[in-house]
Amino acid sequence: MRVVAGVVITLVLALGGIVALKKMLLKADGRWSSHGIRILGKAALGPSVRAHLLQVDASRVLVVEGRGGLGVTLLPPPSVPEQSDKASLT
Repeated sequence: MRVVAGVVITLVLALGGIVALKKMLLKADGRWSSHGIRILGKAALGPSVRAHLLQVDASRVLVVEGRGGLGVTLLPPPSVPEQSDKASLT
């Protein structure tokens, strides 16, 4: 009897989760991410390794995927040359 009750509770929770996710997807217009995520570039580094450069809001993120998993690194903001550097370039 306890096993049957456990199975019924598990099924009810799973169906409730599915219904909740469908409602969330309808509110999000079918998109999980915001407009703040852009793909800046992609590169194949080997037969099974790929790198993706993303911009998430104002930050740049490097994502590397391979057979062993994913690597994610938050990149520092690009450096802006100082006024003295700009003057020497002209």
